[in-house]
Amino acid sequence: MKSVRGATLDEVKRILVVDDDRVAAAVVVAAVRDLPWTPFVCADAEAAYRLATTERWDLVLMDLELGEASGADVTRRLRDHEASSGGARTPVVALTGHRDGDVLRDALAAGCDGILVKPVPVPLLRQALARFARLATPPPRPALASLDDLAVQFLKDLGVPVSALRAAVLAGSLAEARHIGHRLAGTAGTLGFAGIGDAARRVEVAASAGDLEGARAAADDLVAAHTRALR
Repeated sequence: MKSVRGATLDEVKRILVVDDDRVAAAVVVAAVRDLPWTPFVCADAEAAYRLATTERWDLVLMDLELGEASGADVTRRLRDHEASSGGARTPVVALTGHRDGDVLRDALAAGCDGILVKPVPVPLLRQALARFARLATPPPRPALASLDDLAVQFLKDLGVPVSALRAAVLAGSLAEARHIGHRLAGTAGTLGFAGIGDAARRVEVAASAGDLEGARAAADDLVAAHTRALR
């Protein structure tokens, strides 16, 4: 039997990564690159549902916020399809930046088998994926070179979303500021930029609460944290 990264073909696990944040999805791909897992990335809710119901997956890693769509709704539809078709249950784990209890409870009620709240340290992410994909626990020390490359690229590209977030706050567009803050917070934390992640999270929280002044202050802190990280 031909081997793939030390595992036979029938041992390789197929993981569907559903996330419309390119960097967040790339982090997952990089985190499992040295393991006998094959990740496939999908950024669209409808495409994710189609793939999940027409192909075999050992695990679906589901973001809960997919633009205008909800990862919980995709999961709910998948569970309905499995029930009506008699198909095997596919493990689904939510990987999300949401911390609101109602959002997380809805994900579980929709049929998610577990929830990982960003930022998730890479070793913990690997161990959780292994457990839900029914694999032996992976090595505790992942190969980090590709993650380091992602961190450098993330920081290099960060000026665009930070500027867009600040412009949204100054314009009073709290919904847009919340969306950008939400996307930045988890990825920044996972890649080791704690100050950026914390400021982005505070923008998200303030914007969700309708606190324009709080969102402006947090946005200023985010700009400052980005500037410090570039030095």
